[in-house]
Amino acid sequence: MTADSGAAAETQTAKVQPVASWASTQSAALKQFQPTHPVATGILIGFAGLLLTLLRRPTAVTTPGLYAEDGVVFLLQSLSSGAGAITDPYNGYIHLLPRLVAGSATLLPLGWTPVLFTLCSALVAVGSCSLLLSTRFAGLIPAYAQRVLLFGLLLLIP
Repeated sequence: MTADSGAAAETQTAKVQPVASWASTQSAALKQFQPTHPVATGILIGFAGLLLTLLRRPTAVTTPGLYAEDGVVFLLQSLSSGAGAITDPYNGYIHLLPRLVAGSATLLPLGWTPVLFTLCSALVAVGSCSLLLSTRFAGLIPAYAQRVLLFGLLLLIP
């Protein structure tokens, strides 16, 4: 190792140490963060998650459409059978939530049906991932900031 490369390595180390020190203090602060108003914080993070979910695929918002059996099966059966369609099995399963959404969609103009299905699917995704924000998960992931990060990362999964 030459004198020049040794000096360069020392200079590089001197530059990295303040960054590492800053990162460790920030990490410690994030690990200790607990919201003062957990319900309000959870609602705000939930709305941010809903926005993140809808913006992840902008075409789902700008030009929504019915996906797979949403229109062909659930909406059609809801239009033809009314409330009785809720208990109709499809492929051996009773799909309660899609049938409830389809039943609600029959009350709206037909053009709003894809929007309703899109919003409901986004709400289901955010609602299920928001369980991570609960204190019930503090035993697995003690740091609230880490649970928020995991919440956001799960919503970004396609």
